[in-house]
Amino acid sequence: MLPSVAKFEFMQGHKYTAGYGRIFGCIMLGLWSGLFIGLQTEFFTSNQFGSTHELARACNFDAATNVIKGLALGYGTSVLPIIFLVVTLCVTLYWAEIYGLALAALGMLGCLPVYLTILFFSSTI
Repeated sequence: MLPSVAKFEFMQGHKYTAGYGRIFGCIMLGLWSGLFIGLQTEFFTSNQFGSTHELARACNFDAATNVIKGLALGYGTSVLPIIFLVVTLCVTLYWAEIYGLALAALGMLGCLPVYLTILFFSSTI
């Protein structure tokens, strides 16, 4: 369903051509970025890993410790997704300009619901 060659013409007269490999690469990069973001989200929110156990132990002391530990955990969880998004943004804009970015976003949105659904159903069985 992808075009063999995508030709773009922008408002300032700038013309750009992207081949099939770059277009497919944008989708695949979006899929892989979405997968890694989902895995990282699962690691920091699952009750099977140490990060949530540390936050639960911080609740035993007082409210201030809980808030500080929760903020630190929240800030720490946002680092890797930002790196994945920036790399995906830069590479797809280089490969196929804004069309590549849109394809990568579709790849991310297509990957995460399936991955999270599989995790949900595998943990409830």
